[in-house]
Amino acid sequence: MNPNKNTIQNPTGIKIIGIIVLFSMVVACQSLLEQDITGDTVTLNSPPNGLHSEDYTQTFWWDDVKGASSYNLQVVSPSFDFMQKMVLDTNITDNQFTYSFYPDTFTCRIKAYNAAYETAFTYATFYIDSTEGPQIVVLKEPYNNSITNDSNLVFSWYKAENATNYRVLIKEGEDVISTIIAYETSIKYPDNLLETPLLVDGEYTWTVRSENEVGYSEYAAARSIMIDRIAPGTPTVIRPVNQDTIGNFEMAWKHGANSGSAISDSIIVYKDSTSNIEYLSLLITDTVFTHSGASSNKWYSFKIKAVDAATNQSGWSPIRYFYYQATTEGNK
Repeated sequence: MNPNKNTIQNPTGIKIIGIIVLFSMVVACQSLLEQDITGDTVTLNSPPNGLHSEDYTQTFWWDDVKGASSYNLQVVSPSFDFMQKMVLDTNITDNQFTYSFYPDTFTCRIKAYNAAYETAFTYATFYIDSTEGPQIVVLKEPYNNSITNDSNLVFSWYKAENATNYRVLIKEGEDVISTIIAYETSIKYPDNLLETPLLVDGEYTWTVRSENEVGYSEYAAARSIMIDRIAPGTPTVIRPVNQDTIGNFEMAWKHGANSGSAISDSIIVYKDSTSNIEYLSLLITDTVFTHSGASSNKWYSFKIKAVDAATNQSGWSPIRYFYYQATTEGNK
């Protein structure tokens, strides 16, 4: 009898076990090398809890924690229990950090950590309430989610109290968290509009903040816009075939090329074979049009053009003629 007959050889399993053991040893060694700081507390010296300040720029300063390699500082508005906005989340190796705020209520928290341990958070609430600071801007036009083909695009906003100038920020893409800046400029007060920045067709967000010697406001809620100056392609009629006789009053077509905004179609149907007497004229979003109530045993003609959401228009399709002969009495 072979003494190894019932022995299962699994080199892969042995390797996995070895890796797990090695990882556990590394973690254990790391814990032994790092100082346990879980019972320590970060002492925050500035800003003190409950601070009311007219200074927009605040310096966070705390005592070093022995054994800590870094600190995690977070600031929200107005509090972590009722958070409306995450203002700051950063990791720092030093024991101070400077940041510029705007008038509002803020709560900060900070903890120390190393490769194996971390302390609990230390909290403080502070208020930036300068009456001399610039106020948040209220945007005017373009409206949110607007689509335009205007080459003379104008961005405007209402004047903000205490402002000496405005910062206009336009970013690429429809996402408000986009980081791709397409255009940024400063406008001197009392001017409150920006005319025709050189923007190519596409989707953007835009916003404005007010500034003065004290500091600057929060940016206004960003608005989305789409610039589309390219006309869609002319529709191609699928049916009816020219000069055809049809039993159902139905027309179908397909759109031409379009790289811009959504398309609707303008269709005109004439009640004769000379295209002189207009029978129907309507704008539809489908590419099939069915009609009941038309007189049977008569010639009709029609044409179609595409119109996008920015009001760009294609050319008209060639006029198509057809003879309508209803298939049922109800369609006559």
